[in-house]
Amino acid sequence: MKKQILSIGLLALLVLSLASCASEQDVNELKSRFEDYTFDSDIAVILDASTFYFADHTLRLDDICENEELNNGYLFLDGKLYFTTAKKEGAFAYSLLVYVCDLHGNQKHLVFEKHGYKTKPWAVGNRDTIFIEHYTANALDDSSRVIDSYNVVTGVYQTEGSGKDENLSDYQKNKHGDYSCSYEDGVYSVVNHQGNITYTIDAVSLVRSEFAKELNGFDLTPGGFFATDDGKMYLLYRIAVDGMQYPYLVCEYLPDDNTIKYKFLYFADDIENFDIDHL
Repeated sequence: MKKQILSIGLLALLVLSLASCASEQDVNELKSRFEDYTFDSDIAVILDASTFYFADHTLRLDDICENEELNNGYLFLDGKLYFTTAKKEGAFAYSLLVYVCDLHGNQKHLVFEKHGYKTKPWAVGNRDTIFIEHYTANALDDSSRVIDSYNVVTGVYQTEGSGKDENLSDYQKNKHGDYSCSYEDGVYSVVNHQGNITYTIDAVSLVRSEFAKELNGFDLTPGGFFATDDGKMYLLYRIAVDGMQYPYLVCEYLPDDNTIKYKFLYFADDIENFDIDHL
C-alpha cells in the first residue's frame, strides 16, 4: 500500500514538473515573439489594488508594507504612486496612513496619518483625492457610515457625507471613464457619452489580425475594456498557457481607424479584478 501511495505521489510530481516545463516554454516563447515591439510606459495594470504591472517591472505593495494592512486606496499623480494602509492600534482603534513612493516602490515615505477610527478604514483613490469609509459605531450599523476625503495636493482632510445612503463605491473611479460598455461573443459595444458615439469593437478579430504571427498557436480571451481619465481606451487579453503564470496582452484601441496598438505584455498572479490607470 505504501509503495502504491509513493508511486502515485511520484507520478503526480512528474505531471506537475512536465506541466511546469511546458508553461515555462510557452512563457519564453511569448516573450520572444513580442520582444521586437516597443512597449509604452504611460499606463499600469492593477490587480486587487495592490499589485501594479508596469511595462518593464512589477510592484507589489505587500513587499514594501510591514505591520500594516492594505485597504485598497491608491492613485497616480505626477509620476508617483500614493497608497494607503490601515493599522490596528487596539480594540476598536485604527489609524489611516498615506504613503508616496516612486513607481518602483523606492523612496517611500509617510505623507499623512490620522488616528481615532473605530473600524478599519477602507479607501479608494480618484484623481488627486483619497476617499475613506469608516463607521462611528460599528460596520453593521449603516447609519454610522462616514465618507471622508484627503487631498494629496492640498493636504485637506474633510468629511464628504454620512449615513446609510453614503457608499465608498460612489466615489470610486469608473473603470470605463466617460464610456459605458457591454460585451458579448468577443465584441464590445462602447458608448461615448460625451459625443454620443457608439463603437463596435470586435476585440478578437482585431487582435488576431494585428498579431497573427505572435499569437499563432495560442488561445486567448478578451479580459476587459478600460478607459482612463484622458479618454483613451484599452483592451486586455488573457493568453492561455498551462501553469501558474497568466500572460496578458494590453492594447490601446484607436477609434479613428478601428485598430489596436501594442502597449505591453505582462504575467499576472491571478486572472481577474484588474484595472488600468494612467500614470
